[in-house]
Amino acid sequence: MELLTNLALAAAIFVPVAVVILIAFRRVEAKEALAPVGPALPVPNGKSAQFWQRYQERLVTSLNSADSRFPPQRFMALQGGLLLIMLVVGLMSNPSPIVGFVVGCLLAFAGWKLSWGYLAWEEKRQAAKFLDQFAESVGLIANAVKSGLSVLQAFELVAKEMPKPICTEMATVLQGVRIGIPIDVALEDWSSRVESDDLRMFVTAISLQRSTGGPLSEILDTLGETVRERRRITGQIATSTAQGRASAWVLCLLPLFFLIALYCLNPGYIGMFFKHPLGLVMLAIGTGLDLTGLFFIRRIISIDF
Repeated sequence: MELLTNLALAAAIFVPVAVVILIAFRRVEAKEALAPVGPALPVPNGKSAQFWQRYQERLVTSLNSADSRFPPQRFMALQGGLLLIMLVVGLMSNPSPIVGFVVGCLLAFAGWKLSWGYLAWEEKRQAAKFLDQFAESVGLIANAVKSGLSVLQAFELVAKEMPKPICTEMATVLQGVRIGIPIDVALEDWSSRVESDDLRMFVTAISLQRSTGGPLSEILDTLGETVRERRRITGQIATSTAQGRASAWVLCLLPLFFLIALYCLNPGYIGMFFKHPLGLVMLAIGTGLDLTGLFFIRRIISIDF
């Protein structure tokens, strides 16, 4: 009951703060939209300003890669609210202010990593969808070139016929070409935005064919077969290592499940782990060993080719 009360109090603090932050960002966006265009403000050269700029650039890149509809300001507001609620839960979980602050900082760091983990998961999901569609897109481009279309016309066909995210990426390439960017540069920008070995091979093949000549349709047919074979091998590896991945997550989450179950059955018994310094040390050591085991299992089952 004490834990539920702390969570309720933390939620009561988090919701108004999150609403205020979102309203503040809305007002700032409205003022920026109505403000007249003028000279750019000077960018500070301090280390904190450079760190903040790199953080924003990384966040924007991750949101674009994940195809997220969250504006960067709102995502940062949610990150701040999550850090606050984790810190409050940590402070309320222990009668000692120092121990509670340490626990709150650890929980806040876990919440911050959780938000970035969500973005990483969305990026991987979008990358998997892109790779599933890429082999079909290469085949479509090869057939279009065989029928007499140019490379740009084949790209337009992919942008119209294929679903997201491949159509969005192809439309971005075409938009860059229309405003005067050379097609080789536009393709290089595409390969730098999307982390894919298959895409790099595709861009390299197009660039070499444009500089040295050769039958593009045959090159794309060979590339499409290579991409499909790589996807087949990737699927076989994922199937073979599925049991190892499941075992890793079961071994990692099982101690947490037992901790929560015992806390619900006997809060006073498990509560000593959070109230006594030795209990906190034991929890920290156990968490470290658990994460170390998860790391080594994932390293064993991860196969690069």
